Amino acid sequence: MVCLNISPRVALVDERISITANNLRPLQRVTVQAWVEEGKAVFSSCGHFLADQQGQIHVSQHNSVGGTYKGVDNMGLFWSMNPVPGVSLQPILRKVDVMTPLVFRLSVMDDHIPFDDLQLPSSVVLATGELQRCYKHRTVRRIEVHVGSLRGTIFLPEGKGPFPGVLDMFGSTGGLVEFRAALLASRGFVSFALAYFNYDDLPSSLADVDFDYLLDAVHWLASHPHVKPGGIGVVGSSKGGEMAFLLGMATDKAWKNNAQILYLLGDDDAVWNTDHANTFVRSCPEEKRKNINLVTYPGGGHLIEPPYMPLYRAMYHPLLGSMVVMGGHPEAHAAAQEDAWRRLLHFIQKHVA
Repeated sequence: MVCLNISPRVALVDERISITANNLRPLQRVTVQAWVEEGKAVFSSCGHFLADQQGQIHVSQHNSVGGTYKGVDNMGLFWSMNPVPGVSLQPILRKVDVMTPLVFRLSVMDDHIPFDDLQLPSSVVLATGELQRCYKHRTVRRIEVHVGSLRGTIFLPEGKGPFPGVLDMFGSTGGLVEFRAALLASRGFVSFALAYFNYDDLPSSLADVDFDYLLDAVHWLASHPHVKPGGIGVVGSSKGGEMAFLLGMATDKAWKNNAQILYLLGDDDAVWNTDHANTFVRSCPEEKRKNINLVTYPGGGHLIEPPYMPLYRAMYHPLLGSMVVMGGHPEAHAAAQEDAWRRLLHFIQKHVA
């Protein structure tokens, strides 16, 4: 009987996974498929492998010769995922309820099966397994924030602390996005996922966002009893990145104390003009430019998120009422996300902790 081994079976989304199959025929052609459902999103991927002379496949060592990715990459089955044609009603795989894991079903099937044919009943399944990938470590506490006008969620690591504090903001779709904050807390940071418009009783338009609201969030988090004194970090994506820059430069204390800035972008970003990054650096006082670490990823798109998540080249923007092209190339974007997450954690640990 073919045996599929997945280790660990419960892991954070930024952890690498080991996938092996045993008891195959020597040189047997097989397809390894991954499948996940999250709300209306149904995503799948596959790799085509050739068993070795011992009848084994190690996804981290063996070459995928076809499917949704090629080459040797034990996380290729995750970053190369695509919406299942005719099944998925959402083009984005994004965790809304971070208290529950993403549950992946993995299967080993006989022969090399094209991605579009994987759902046909003729596929012969040799072995199956399940994997849970989490944004929140089980010991992280999630607390809703409803303090004055502030709206959001704070995530607290295990223990009394104090811990480094991070304010986390997303982009122009608004609402409350928690997955990155939950993952940051799992890595030892008190993280505040801040909603700043299009949520609860907050303004429905970006144009109505009051900058003092963001300053209030900074002061509230910096004074939280679980947060180390001396300042916090701010992480932002897209419009949230703009807000992070403004908070770093428009608050006299942070700017005078040499606030450090890590600027990460993909050179295939189809939303922002990447020349703006150089313009931003040139617009800063010369003595402050040394505090800006600008990293540009070849082939990276607009949405650089935690590692091993699939690329969204286009998505529906609810406020614009139309599709927006995000850019990026799958393999290059996957490499960008992995490196960016490593840099981000190191940067916060160094300059905030």
